Amino acid sequence: KEVALDEGERSLVLDISHLAAWMPDYSPDPAKEKVTKTRYIDDSYEIEYVYDVPDQEDAPYLSYTLSFEPSEGDASTTYISYWGGTRIAFYAFGEVEVDVSEKNDLFRWGDESRFALLSSEGAPFGNVFVAKKGRTVVYLIVSGIYFDDAENASGLLTPYLERLETHVAEK
Repeated sequence: KEVALDEGERSLVLDISHLAAWMPDYSPDPAKEKVTKTRYIDDSYEIEYVYDVPDQEDAPYLSYTLSFEPSEGDASTTYISYWGGTRIAFYAFGEVEVDVSEKNDLFRWGDESRFALLSSEGAPFGNVFVAKKGRTVVYLIVSGIYFDDAENASGLLTPYLERLETHVAEK
């Protein structure tokens, strides 16, 4: 069921205001943001953020999900599902052919992670990042902007991952 975010959880979420720092000509519309927290029957929960402006072709798309699983095994399953599901979705449902090229040398985090560059017809347009640390899984997909160097990828993700580590350690 959908529940309210706990105090401090909103600060864990990478959102359009942070992403827009890399897009000097873009002014985000906060009305296009959606943040939800869903608690499941096994007491796991997921915080999902989506920024989507489908009627604006030059607008970025951002989806950032944090999954808090009851066990490391469940987290591993979620990690594998996010990565595999992304690849399948681009292949099966995409209107254009999308190449998902792993660039793990650009960014790594946690027990396991994958960082990829998304491109179509040879032109990069976004990134996918999925990582697992303990019982927590992080999933990012972004389009309309891409990160193809380690400094910028780290600049985008590290502040949020550090907050997440602190949050998990305090729980």
